[in-house]
Amino acid sequence: MAVPVPSSFPEDFALYWAMLAFGVRARGRTLLAPDFDKHRVDGLTLGLDRRFRANFWRLPAALWRLRHSRVTYARAEPAHGDGG
Repeated sequence: MAVPVPSSFPEDFALYWAMLAFGVRARGRTLLAPDFDKHRVDGLTLGLDRRFRANFWRLPAALWRLRHSRVTYARAEPAHGDGG
């Protein structure tokens, strides 16, 4: 069965995770630990941070689509307990 979300969902979700990596690098000392060193993050976090910096302007639309995908999915999902 196909998942009823827009084709932009994977890219939007990746941008959301990239935003989280950006936040960790930018505010890691506040969010995680006072001795956090943003220069010692792993390659995945660094790559996601770079991705977000290059595409941050797409975030408002991506967040809107991600939030709306919940509604789209709920409409396509059959009612629970109806026997299938």
